[in-house]
Amino acid sequence: MCLLIFEILLFVMGIYAVISAKLPSWFVGKGYIAEGSPVRILGLVMAAPLPIAFCAGAAIGLIDPDQIWIGSAIEIVGVLAAAIITVVTLRNIRKPEQPPQVIEMKQE
Repeated sequence: MCLLIFEILLFVMGIYAVISAKLPSWFVGKGYIAEGSPVRILGLVMAAPLPIAFCAGAAIGLIDPDQIWIGSAIEIVGVLAAAIITVVTLRNIRKPEQPPQVIEMKQE
């Protein structure tokens, strides 16, 4: 059940990243931002495990229902691989959030 929740979270955040080309700060890390085309590509990686696991499970279930454990193994490996790729890539593409610049005016 926890794997399904994590998989759905990855899928939703992946679709959000593909559509908006940015990730929220609670996902990236406090004080950091991630935007642009690398985030869209990362969104595709994050969204991929759910459809792949569904298709693999359906295909294996149709071919040989006794071997359905292979579909579960594909799902676990796919989710772990996507999570590791996401964490490593996100650490490389995120940038520190710049605080607003305060310009001091001199009085004469």
